[in-house]
Amino acid sequence: MVDYEVPPEINSGRMYAGLGSASLMDSAAAWQALSVQLGSAGAAFQAVIEALTSTAWLGPSSITMALAAAPYVVWMIATAEQCQGAAAAAAAAAAAFEAARAGVVPPPVIAQNRAQLAALLSTNFMGFNTPAIMANETHYGQMWAQDTATMYSFAGQASGITGTLIPFTAPLPNPIRSGWQLKRPRWANRAGRRPASSR
Repeated sequence: MVDYEVPPEINSGRMYAGLGSASLMDSAAAWQALSVQLGSAGAAFQAVIEALTSTAWLGPSSITMALAAAPYVVWMIATAEQCQGAAAAAAAAAAAFEAARAGVVPPPVIAQNRAQLAALLSTNFMGFNTPAIMANETHYGQMWAQDTATMYSFAGQASGITGTLIPFTAPLPNPIRSGWQLKRPRWANRAGRRPASSR
């Protein structure tokens, strides 16, 4: 785990640098769109399979086509659900980031504290500024603790979000293109056999 026991200038500076959660929100939208597309394609394929295996279309060719397409339907529907989960995870990560960014001390506040300390130290004649210096350092310590706690909380949330993701799997190979044929019923073989020549 990353060590967040560092000065608040570092933790806050990291959270305020970069593009923020914009890329995560874009990712969530992209995963959501892909989920919808795969789900629609899976439903369309399922409708075709049901048509191929209905009474009107039922036959050796339709059975072969349905058996070849069925694994892809299962894969598309399952992958659509995984894409939906990825979209939710990206959105949750974006929300966690924004919460952490709001939870750390803004860098200008830290910079003002350090500038005040430098001024107090440079004018601390005969220790007149000692109480103010102590108060300043106490405030700085509070900011340090606040940033550290916020970053560890954010890291825990991020770890939990990534733990919900399921690795994607490739679709099964097309059995016909893979070099082996689906077994046809005997009656289909007899029906497709040409009559013997009378010669």
